Amino acid sequence: MRKISLFIILLVSAIASSSLKGQIYFDYDEAGNCIEKYKTIVLLSKVKGNSKDTTKIVSQSEMISEREVIIYPNPTRGALKVEIRGKFPENPVRYLLTDLSGKTLSQVQSDDMYYLFDMTAYPTGVYLLRIMIDNRWSKWKIIKE
Repeated sequence: MRKISLFIILLVSAIASSSLKGQIYFDYDEAGNCIEKYKTIVLLSKVKGNSKDTTKIVSQSEMISEREVIIYPNPTRGALKVEIRGKFPENPVRYLLTDLSGKTLSQVQSDDMYYLFDMTAYPTGVYLLRIMIDNRWSKWKIIKE
């Protein structure tokens, strides 16, 4: 019984700590109205094994129009993967990658449920990725190492 209780405590703490890896930020207009939201998610976590530490990718996502959107790894060193799960979109998915000043770096439309951004040519820094699925936008803060 004691082993089961310890296991449950460890499981709950692992779930709680993984849910704290993402943060949601909001942008407001001058009148105080929320105009946009975006997520900052760090998808890498350390997992302690017998005598070695290993790194694994933790899956985090957001729902857009009845579809699950998963972006990983963030921070990235070059390849940024976007997966869309669920019902196939009626229209092509739009991706818009900008720097923080709003300059468009990449604008793509795709009928695929999986897309790979090659960010190796971009300098280290923070970028914004906007994804539009069936006229609904989601905004993500991407960190390039």
